[in-house]
Amino acid sequence: LWGNMDTDLWNKDNGSNPSSWTETDLTMSYAWAMGPVSFSTGYIYYAVDNSANNTQELFLSATLDTLLKPTLKIYRDIDHFAGWYVTLGVAHSVPVTGELNLDLGAQVGYLAAAEASSYADPNDSSKAYGNFHDGVLSASMKIPVSKYIAVTPQLYYSFPLSSDAKDRLKADNLGSIVKNDADFVYGGVALSMAF
Repeated sequence: LWGNMDTDLWNKDNGSNPSSWTETDLTMSYAWAMGPVSFSTGYIYYAVDNSANNTQELFLSATLDTLLKPTLKIYRDIDHFAGWYVTLGVAHSVPVTGELNLDLGAQVGYLAAAEASSYADPNDSSKAYGNFHDGVLSASMKIPVSKYIAVTPQLYYSFPLSSDAKDRLKADNLGSIVKNDADFVYGGVALSMAF
């Protein structure tokens, strides 16, 4: 279960509440390993603030337990935004002190919409979008607070991988705080409990 509360003030001028719950995601997954490869598969239901955009997704991921831990993830939206999203990423942990590690990552993504009505090409609205979409660089550090609770500050930099992606991302961000941008820095703090 994952949720997002929007705490920014970008929309204060339109009279809406600047602090609101915007998304709740329910994930069910199953994980297993075969030799040096770890697999995970599952289902995600995305409940967003506009119920017309609620959607469902199936996913499969595979991680090779070797240098940089290359990970391939395949997502298939089976509802509102029908299409495929495939990512290939690498990760590396740098020991800092004691139980603390600086976790670094890099990922590239390819997005292929099933039809133009779900995600159109930015230069031809009659065609479905399909192209190398985004790259993401990340840094995080999991900080144990107690035996069961940890806090993880996270920082990300996202950027387009093609001119089509740049146009598509700019169009998608017109109504948001980043306005006409296609690349941006974002972050947050995750609170996790495991027992």
